[in-house]
Amino acid sequence: MVSSESPQEGHAQGVAGSAADPLATPARLADAVFDRIRDEILAGQIKPGSKLSVPALADRLGVSRSPVREAVQRLTADRLAVDLPRRGCFVIELSGKELMPVYDVREVLEGLAARRAAEVADEGFREALSQHMSEHRKAVAEGDMDRHVVLDLEFHEMIHRSAGNDLLSEALSSISDVVQLATRQSAERRSTEEGRGRGEVAIVDHQLICDALLARDPDAAEAAARAHVARIRDHWHGAPR
Repeated sequence: MVSSESPQEGHAQGVAGSAADPLATPARLADAVFDRIRDEILAGQIKPGSKLSVPALADRLGVSRSPVREAVQRLTADRLAVDLPRRGCFVIELSGKELMPVYDVREVLEGLAARRAAEVADEGFREALSQHMSEHRKAVAEGDMDRHVVLDLEFHEMIHRSAGNDLLSEALSSISDVVQLATRQSAERRSTEEGRGRGEVAIVDHQLICDALLARDPDAAEAAARAHVARIRDHWHGAPR
């Protein structure tokens, strides 16, 4: 018997499951492919410097080459990949050169977010932030660097949401993937002992920001947030180019 399933539907199932899944419709297949590859890069499953081969990715994901090609182009536009002439596209290996402008902007944005969050911080937010700090401190003490990366990023996202400024959130979101990739790459380039040391420094910085937010002190919150990002920028400034 001849199957009634079209090739496009079959390809969609390879990424997003059954044809009933809304992500499996042709109109959204390219988005599903992009999200899958992006998530694998940010999770460290596709390593920095890995080639993003369209044929190989299409075969692995069970889709045609067209949505994969579109996804790789979007990853390049989002600065998660680099297109090298006559060689192809590769997951970006971040260095100080690429990150200096990102962290220059991030310093200003994180400072503003912390200031606004301090101005409006309610009891629920302050309790949640304190609990989050306890979890983060525990992860670093146990040497759980994967958990450290997740909690580090979540700490900043909590502040972004609390700031209550949609335009500010959008600006921070525009660099969030690169920041997440940089945070993971920084953790993975070190031994467990060295990684724990970097995590302990982050905990000290975050506690200073947290203390200012708990005190609802906008000036101190902005200063602490900017100093934290500046320290990270200075660290990357010394990274290999």
